[in-house]
Amino acid sequence: FAYFNPNILPHFWGIILSVVIFVFSKKGLLAILLTTMKVFIGIGAAFILGIGIAILLSESMYIKEVVLPIFTTFQSAPPISWIIIAIIWFGITPIPSIVAIFITTLPIISIPIYYGIKEARKEYGEVCKIYRLSKKDTIRYVIIPSVFSHIVGGLRVAVGFSFRIGITAEFFSDRDGIGYYMSWAYYNMEMSKIFAYTLIAIIISAVFSLLV
Repeated sequence: FAYFNPNILPHFWGIILSVVIFVFSKKGLLAILLTTMKVFIGIGAAFILGIGIAILLSESMYIKEVVLPIFTTFQSAPPISWIIIAIIWFGITPIPSIVAIFITTLPIISIPIYYGIKEARKEYGEVCKIYRLSKKDTIRYVIIPSVFSHIVGGLRVAVGFSFRIGITAEFFSDRDGIGYYMSWAYYNMEMSKIFAYTLIAIIISAVFSLLV
């Protein structure tokens, strides 16, 4: 590392020092907490609505034909597009981060749940009829256990994706959070801090993805 300009490629221990200083400072802990809170608000809203949409998709062919292409379009759009739109709509506030997370994770969560319900009904539909299970018992003993792995898989992907979206949105539109401090490091050309904040974001995202 001695042969590189630290303004381009910082020293390893400089990055680690920046991580330690940020994580154990009041502003750093608050930034991590706020970023995490925004991520889980966005994912929570997407999860609640996503379950409802998944059920509707499994119940109605018409809704499925309308909604699935829309979700495909959402997933095809670059995430920065939703961030820019949210900034135009809501200004320089924490809301664009939450909205961008919500829009990008809604398909990630709802589509696997829909396919889980579809597979469960296809695989166990006849068994439920033979044993004359009520709709309530079918949902409780068949659908929910079958869909659980799809829910966990969707949430795991959504959590990792949400931190990337949320921090990017904070970079452009917020006055706090990891992305906000990353923007200040960028404007001041503090490369060790940029690498440090990136490392912190990767670690937090990985930890929460593993906990799901």
